[in-house]
Amino acid sequence: MRSARKQPIADDGLRGMTPHFTAIWLLDTLPKALGLFRPTVQNSDGDEVVFHEVWFPLAAKATSDEVADRLDAIASLHRENDTFWNWLADPTPPHPQRRNADAENVMAYNVTIQDGRTVLGNVEIKESTLVVSVNSAARAERATAMLRAALGELVTAPLAQIQSIDQMLAQHQDRPRPASDIPLEVQTKLVHQSLDRQYCTLLDQPVPMLGDVTPRAAARTAAGREKLAVWLKHLENRSRQQPKPADPIATYDFAWLWR
Repeated sequence: MRSARKQPIADDGLRGMTPHFTAIWLLDTLPKALGLFRPTVQNSDGDEVVFHEVWFPLAAKATSDEVADRLDAIASLHRENDTFWNWLADPTPPHPQRRNADAENVMAYNVTIQDGRTVLGNVEIKESTLVVSVNSAARAERATAMLRAALGELVTAPLAQIQSIDQMLAQHQDRPRPASDIPLEVQTKLVHQSLDRQYCTLLDQPVPMLGDVTPRAAARTAAGREKLAVWLKHLENRSRQQPKPADPIATYDFAWLWR
């Protein structure tokens, strides 16, 4: 596929991208604060996070209403408004995520809706183009195949734009609000929620400090529990090594992990 030219982003578009900027800021900030060296960021499928936008130009005689009707017929697409759909994962239990042996250097990046289902991507009609946004190459391939099969003659050959996390940070470093401008209570909520998700994922991944077994498995034996206590103390101490006592990372409560 050819690479699409970068389009100017309107103010409304930037406002809509705010949650993504916040998430990317957290993915960049948390590993540095926790002492993790260049973590691998994976989505819920275990794929490396690389942001893809796939642009489907509408065919000359196609209308937005025709495209919308076809999209509504796709069971995995959930319509949010006249022009926007969430692509949702099957609600049935997924296959176990592929695990990285160096689990401490893996961060999970996942977006869900209120009922807990994973958002695999977004589909939006923008004037004479259908735009698909996903966070991995594998999802981009799946979405492209799904939409070409459903839309057929209503769209022409797709174009793609790809950005790594590092590229997105470099391109948009001046656009998000600086962390210092975010109220402390908002920073704390965002960081604590992100840490909750990260450590919840880590409970079922092998950890080198535990002999490459999962924390849940380590808790089942006396020797494993000894290693687990050392590991948890390590996490707590590392979290508290912040210059400011009120830092969101320093105030994170590990009590639920101990339980």
